[in-house]
Amino acid sequence: MRANWPHFSRRRALGNSAIESFLKSLSNPQEPRGVLDHLPADLADLVRRCAIPHHFELEMLEVLAADLPADRLSSSFDALMGLPFIDADDSGLFLHDAVRSSLFSSWLVDGEQETFKGISARLASFFASSEPAANGSFETSPDVIFHTMAVDQTRAMELLRDYFEAARSNQQIGNCQMLLNWCLEYGERLEPATKSQLHLYAGIVAGELRYWTMALEEFALALDSDVSRNLFIKVALGRAQASVELRQYADAIRSCSEAYTAAGDEFPQLQPEILLTWGRVLREAGELDEAEAKLHESAQMAMSQGKSTIAAGAFNALGALYRKRNDPRKAIRSFEQALERLDRENRLSIARTKSNIGALFSDLNDWSDAELALREALALYREIRDRHGEATTLNNLLRVSLHKGLMEEAEQNAERAARLFVEARDYYSAAVTKKNLAQIVHRNPKRQDWKEFLSEAMRLFERASALDEVRQVRRELKAGYGRLSPPSG
Repeated sequence: MRANWPHFSRRRALGNSAIESFLKSLSNPQEPRGVLDHLPADLADLVRRCAIPHHFELEMLEVLAADLPADRLSSSFDALMGLPFIDADDSGLFLHDAVRSSLFSSWLVDGEQETFKGISARLASFFASSEPAANGSFETSPDVIFHTMAVDQTRAMELLRDYFEAARSNQQIGNCQMLLNWCLEYGERLEPATKSQLHLYAGIVAGELRYWTMALEEFALALDSDVSRNLFIKVALGRAQASVELRQYADAIRSCSEAYTAAGDEFPQLQPEILLTWGRVLREAGELDEAEAKLHESAQMAMSQGKSTIAAGAFNALGALYRKRNDPRKAIRSFEQALERLDRENRLSIARTKSNIGALFSDLNDWSDAELALREALALYREIRDRHGEATTLNNLLRVSLHKGLMEEAEQNAERAARLFVEARDYYSAAVTKKNLAQIVHRNPKRQDWKEFLSEAMRLFERASALDEVRQVRRELKAGYGRLSPPSG
């Protein structure tokens, strides 16, 4: 039960002037002693302890100070509540970031480890017992994982792996990012293998958020120390995905080759995923024949190993490849094979596959089946709050709306799709959608604003560093343009 903190509500309403004024008064706010020197010893000790968790409440103070006499705790509490660098939000009380960061670092030195680990172990037990309802579908909360990291890194990483996969499947990437940032606060106290694994996960999260350059930086940090072959392969596959998104195809292909070589004959269970990524990379690089061979091999190996999710991914990738070859019927068969192998709980993959099938039915002028598949995909994407998937499906729905003569609906869908693509940092797809919007508007002789949309497309292509497309749009501003661009598969 969290208390209502009127004192802190008033402070927030007045802004952070009290905190900023306090920090400016310190000779060096990055030095822990600069924060604590003016405080009585008992209060200074309690403040340092409050810097170990990211937030705290009244009952947690007893956990933080369990090894201190009770009279010292009660005498310090009122003074603690009046400090200018303590604030509150819905999670409870917390120290100002600059103060907490400084004080938390002071616990990581050798002489403090026994006390620090004791407090962290008590905090892990406290959160494990007091927050089961707050974890939702997760067995362990981020707070438990963070404090376990101070005591037992092997156990903490086991908990983190389970949390990470569950959060990703529930589209809670922000929670993953927060937890990884927390764990990296341990800095040099992290074992090399732990730090490498955390940077691998950070690269995956950056990719999910479409920060591809940052993803490559995190993957490079993951290889700063000697790593297991399994982790090296995962890093190589992550690099391949990031590189292909940045259109660095040679680097992407090289990363796939390195992963395959590392797996060798000793890790056959890793080969289907490697071949799947390799096939996708080759497809995007325009090497369609070689891509097809890799994807077929991935599908066959995955099915022989009972890995239905990877097999579904291979058939999905083959469907996109056949669409590139302008063979919609063969593409639909591949996507249907993917659907047959997907777990019903895998709503994200089902939504992607249905969206692709709907786009292909549009290619075949089968408008009723196209709309049915696309509406089903759109509902799934909105249910799981996947903005990028929703945008792709809205883009796919444009041709259905235009076929039905619903010009206003088509324009609204294109506007929303472009906005969602920008929010997801996919500027290239946003630019393609703006081009489509310009074409829709251009069909109305009374509308003169189509050039504005085309100019927006050019700016978005510039943000995506797609210089060839920028030049093409400049030409189109003068000469007009053709059919709607096909959405990504």
